[in-house]
Amino acid sequence: MNILVIGSGGREHALYWKLSESPQTEQIYAIPGNPGMDASAAIALDDHAKILRFVKEKDIGLVVVGPEVPLMNGLVDELEAAGIRAFGPRANAAEIEGSKSFAKDLMKKYGIPTARYEVFTAAEPARAYIRQEGAPIVVKADGLAAGKGVIVAMTEQEALDAVDAIMEENCLLGFHVVVGHDAHLKKNTVVCPMATVGGGSIVGENTFIGLNSSMKERTNLGDNVIVGMGSMVFRSVEDGCTVLGNPARVTKGNDEHRVFRD
Repeated sequence: MNILVIGSGGREHALYWKLSESPQTEQIYAIPGNPGMDASAAIALDDHAKILRFVKEKDIGLVVVGPEVPLMNGLVDELEAAGIRAFGPRANAAEIEGSKSFAKDLMKKYGIPTARYEVFTAAEPARAYIRQEGAPIVVKADGLAAGKGVIVAMTEQEALDAVDAIMEENCLLGFHVVVGHDAHLKKNTVVCPMATVGGGSIVGENTFIGLNSSMKERTNLGDNVIVGMGSMVFRSVEDGCTVLGNPARVTKGNDEHRVFRD
């Protein structure tokens, strides 16, 4: 049997590895894959038409879909409609993972134990609820966030800052992110998991702070800055720079004002 694994992360890599060891596997492919997954095809995850063509061309007997986005976007539904066996939930089931509010409402409806919660679509009612409930409290952004978008606030101010970041400034905060007191994140900032923004710091617009990075207190990042994974920022960084290392040093400019490449 020919098998296709959809995805490029560690989870999909492990699936690819173990499936490749099966005596029933004749050929295994990955989309988009990674350097450790030999037979990879450079097809975008949202290009379902190209994926379906690839499946038919390679006579794929089973497609294993790992990432949340193609599951939520109905890739399994389309594969099954084309008569292709697929491993992964259909779009309506994937919504349990794709929408935190949907999952909480489902648990409440069917009596599944879950923490008390409220859902808000505006910042001020959310702030009022935080002041009413106090801390510690968890603030979550609805929708797919790749494991991010969850803030465990140990103080009321941390929770209020999280609401401002998510609902007012369109920021994305990963899990176990620490944002110090009096720090301010400007619009469209991404702070990856386990990163720390020191107290009194200012993070500029359209700035990306990589996994497990740290900023010293009262250190500022300009607009369109990229902080590489694991970097330690001890000095302020000007607009449009990419910094890496410990201590973090400027390696190049970010003239295109972009974090991700096509």
